[in-house]
Amino acid sequence: MTCALTRRISQLTLKYNHHGLFGLVQHVNAGFLCVNDFLLLLITFVPFPMAGLADYLDREAANTAAALYYGTYVLINLAYNLLWHTATHYHLVQAQVPAAHIQKIRLAYRLTLPVYVVATALAFVYAVPGLVVCSAMWVGVGVPEPSCDELTGRGPLPLARGRAMTDNITRQIPATMRAFAIDRFGGAGDAPGAAHV
Repeated sequence: MTCALTRRISQLTLKYNHHGLFGLVQHVNAGFLCVNDFLLLLITFVPFPMAGLADYLDREAANTAAALYYGTYVLINLAYNLLWHTATHYHLVQAQVPAAHIQKIRLAYRLTLPVYVVATALAFVYAVPGLVVCSAMWVGVGVPEPSCDELTGRGPLPLARGRAMTDNITRQIPATMRAFAIDRFGGAGDAPGAAHV
């Protein structure tokens, strides 16, 4: 029961953080998409170490199961840090997002990394305290961030405008991936018989 509740809280936290981050992004590039895919891959992996932790929490292998579980969150945090760095470094964030808010998000992602590292190291000695630390952190960090429009005082994003932004980003994806393939693979996208987007 405790593991199921912890898993649900962690999934909601990851979902809201990912959704909030994308609410601040205006454009995407190939690097951003690759890092996002890696992050989503890690997020879909979370149920497996969680199941291992639930199965072995009262057994001798609890420390190893806990270390694998917390180590997964170390990787997820690194992916979030890299995703936010990519968004800010390549100016993919909406222009009206205040610099103070960008710094606040960067600081939050960077400060949570040592907590996950400590929880992972602690898991090799004590399995349960790391779970308590991580669960408490999800509750504190998992509060959804305000959207860009809420930050600038224009109120919540109207549904039609939100859909237009999503459509705009979705249209950019094929062109961005094609440009990425051409850059990486030397124009393979222009080979005879290749489908053009």
